[in-house]
Amino acid sequence: MFNGAAKMQDTMTEIELLRASLGGSKDDFGRIVERYQPLICAITYSATGDFGRSRQLAQETFIRAYKSLAQLRDLEKFRAYLCRIARNLVDKSIRQQRFDVIRDAHPLEDAASPRLPEPDTSEIAISKEHQALVWRAIEGIPEQCREPIVLYYRRRRSIAQVAADLELSHDAVKQRLLQGRKLLSTEIASLVEDVLTKAAPGKAFTVAVVAALPALAPQTAPTAGIAALAATGPTPLSKGAIYGAFAGGIFGGVAWILPTSFMARDWPAAAIVFAAASLIFVVSTTLCLRDQGRRWRILVWALVALCALNLAVVNTRWNLWKQALKQTPGFTPSTSLSRWTINLAIAAITAALLLISLHLNSRERKSPRSLEDSPNELENPP
Repeated sequence: MFNGAAKMQDTMTEIELLRASLGGSKDDFGRIVERYQPLICAITYSATGDFGRSRQLAQETFIRAYKSLAQLRDLEKFRAYLCRIARNLVDKSIRQQRFDVIRDAHPLEDAASPRLPEPDTSEIAISKEHQALVWRAIEGIPEQCREPIVLYYRRRRSIAQVAADLELSHDAVKQRLLQGRKLLSTEIASLVEDVLTKAAPGKAFTVAVVAALPALAPQTAPTAGIAALAATGPTPLSKGAIYGAFAGGIFGGVAWILPTSFMARDWPAAAIVFAAASLIFVVSTTLCLRDQGRRWRILVWALVALCALNLAVVNTRWNLWKQALKQTPGFTPSTSLSRWTINLAIAAITAALLLISLHLNSRERKSPRSLEDSPNELENPP
């Protein structure tokens, strides 16, 4: 009977397993865990460098995905959903460490939730020295190459599997692997492969996750609709909307500088301001596309940088512009604002933006529901 059920599960598609999981089947979700545990553990380890901590974060990822599965409107996007939860949990864990939050005393789940079972010791029977050596080697690899390297050894050197897991082309994976392995000596590369292979999550990890899954009532379409309405994550924006919003805010903030510098024939100032505004635009939009959950904070800091640019220009070019414009035939100034009045106005705007940023940061830290639980952030993964 058991062998027949196992064979039937092997032939089930991922969508079928997820639908069965929505019906409350922990065993079917266990098959999902088994499929994705190398990828999720690679993501968490590549960011933390700690096998124990990365396993806890990976277990927590699967538990949260199981509990909020009904909120995911498109089950075909489950892989992106799962990866986003893992990366958000990693970011949250790192931020908690920076704020001196004691991880052991305050786990990521609420205090009332059961503590996750520890993984089988046979999976992590690796000396602390070797773990430290491997992480020092991995940490020296560029971030974009870490996950492919870790996953490559966890997937038994299968480039095709790594490409499928990370949704990259075969050539892109080969290039990142080559770039990363160049930074490892032959001896260290051998140790890295040996340790990462031994530390790969196995059956014990799957069993631990399934044992920690909460009992859920079968979740139907109406349940999913209610859960989706309860989600508090911000609605994702398209790339065009993000580019348009940031371009308007950033280049609009220097709109007065460029024509003024042109009228004063101050070409160096115009070029510097345009280059600086372009840099702020590229950096802020890139960060926003990586994590739309913090787009308002990113926009606020982009505007703060813009205020600093305005202050620098006003204090270095104002007198030069006034002299140049006075010599322009027929020019009549439309305002008599002094340089210090403009400085005070820009400083006030900067202070207001900083207060907004502090408010957003405080609200994010106190919010009982974080972005990793919101599927709306995952409907259009980058």
